Amino acid sequence: MKKILLTICAIVTSLACSAQWTQTDRTLQQLGDGLKAVLGSVERQQAAKLQAQQKAQYQEAFNDAYETAKILEENGEYADALSKYEDAAKLNCDYGYTDQRKLSSKITSLYKVVGKTEEGPSILNNDKVTLSDYSAYRFVRENPICQAKKMRTDTRVLRVCLSDKETRIEFECENPYCPGAVSAHPKTYIKGNKGGKLGIVGTDNVELAPGKVIVPFPYQKLRYALIFPPLPAEATSFEVADGRGYWKFTDIKIR
Repeated sequence: MKKILLTICAIVTSLACSAQWTQTDRTLQQLGDGLKAVLGSVERQQAAKLQAQQKAQYQEAFNDAYETAKILEENGEYADALSKYEDAAKLNCDYGYTDQRKLSSKITSLYKVVGKTEEGPSILNNDKVTLSDYSAYRFVRENPICQAKKMRTDTRVLRVCLSDKETRIEFECENPYCPGAVSAHPKTYIKGNKGGKLGIVGTDNVELAPGKVIVPFPYQKLRYALIFPPLPAEATSFEVADGRGYWKFTDIKIR
């Protein structure tokens, strides 16, 4: 009996100690979480203060580049104006002095005026995407009606073209970053309502990952085409899905 009582006492003492240490652990954890929150708040305040200091520091450089660009453009010195607008845009991406959408639009328009090809018309306009002749396709539809699923990017379908040799889908995406990178995933596919998945076989104006196209500034739009094998003749609709799961367009009518 004495042994039983001693055992019970030992268990009770152990439980009490365990409860005490558990409560202590919880208190320490709460203190740690509180300390992390305070430190995080201090770090955010310091980061915001540094950002404000840097914004003020580079304000003059931005103003100089932006105003010089406008004068150069007015004088017809478009290449030099473009360079200055780009300098202003790089600072604007970091510190937000003016409307970036308008600034990016100005830069894109000057790409075409200057004929800059490494990151201008060859990437951002329709020259490499829009075909001069669509007569080889039995079905062509601009801005087809479809359902957008899993949209993580500003991407839309511009045109669907079907022939007995291929399925060509033309897209447009708006770059949200400075700079932005666009690529086509090798596992992107189409699937008709009367057949299985068909993998990508070619691209226009974009590269298959890990390759990529760099779009320099936010709000600039990249147009590109993805090419797949022909859909079954009996298909009346299909879907196209990015291989990374970023976007998926379903119920695209082709009848």
